[in-house]
Amino acid sequence: MSLYINPTLTSPDTTEYKIFRQQWRNPYNVYPQCPASTLADLTIWQIDYLIREGGLKVVYVDSLGAVNCANPLHGCGYIDETGAQQLTFPIRGTREYVKRLYALLHAPGTNPKTNFLWGHMSARTSAPINAFMDFQCSGEELETVISENQNYLELYDLDAYQCYYLNTSGVMPMLLPNLGRVGSKEARWMPKYNDQLLALVMLHDSMLWVCWCDTDYILKYYKIFDEFGLKDESLVFLSYRKQKAVISPEKDVYISVYKVKNRAMAVVVNKQKAARSVTVQIDWKKLGIAPGAALKDMRTGKALPKGDSATVTIPSYNFALIQIGE
Repeated sequence: MSLYINPTLTSPDTTEYKIFRQQWRNPYNVYPQCPASTLADLTIWQIDYLIREGGLKVVYVDSLGAVNCANPLHGCGYIDETGAQQLTFPIRGTREYVKRLYALLHAPGTNPKTNFLWGHMSARTSAPINAFMDFQCSGEELETVISENQNYLELYDLDAYQCYYLNTSGVMPMLLPNLGRVGSKEARWMPKYNDQLLALVMLHDSMLWVCWCDTDYILKYYKIFDEFGLKDESLVFLSYRKQKAVISPEKDVYISVYKVKNRAMAVVVNKQKAARSVTVQIDWKKLGIAPGAALKDMRTGKALPKGDSATVTIPSYNFALIQIGE
């Protein structure tokens, strides 16, 4: 069972809202309530009840972020030296709200494999707040540029993508795509745009929220990845930033490798506007696989000639998958 909540919204029809409206409200923003108010206390009490009595295990927090407010009834805002009302951002109050949610879901005796807290924080990412999230998704900050160009692989500089979506703090980041949500509606179903999402995610071993994209198309590839052994506990990921086992000297070609026992999957990404034929060189010793192992184009299912190299044709801003070994 999973629950959707928004820390800045509550129904105006509830008895509690009618009683506490003045104390909860944020009249200075499009988000009408403030999580620094006692609305947080009511929400935590309700979720605690659902965990104990309803078996709630997962909570999704939307619009997570400190929204500027100046309601003095719950401690926001201040009057400056000129007498003007100034707004403040309740970072500490929102952090406490998330911390309390985390404590409920991860109380002693709960299962960390089934209980988790995840949230959506686009454009207002704040480390003190998302520090208590298990998963954090973002991506809506790109809505303006996506409406003009839905090519994620072209839009994202790889350094910027790494900053946004690689796990270094214990919080698992997740890319929230927006194909067809803004701009061309047809883009959601076009393979090239979905391929660009997959290229970014597989190149970095990062997470994708499979929504606002062609779900069936994406899941088809995740099935291929699972069959290869992406969930195997012995899996080793070799990032394009460091690995030297499978390489190409060509400009704007990036290669990451997933290795499971005696087989490997090379994700070969073409980050150029032109389609091209790419040859990769295999260092069997560094890869840890016996020379002469079978090679296969995993996207077509066709065998590739055996040898110390493999050549594949990759469309503009797209990727190839080469399996090395059985």
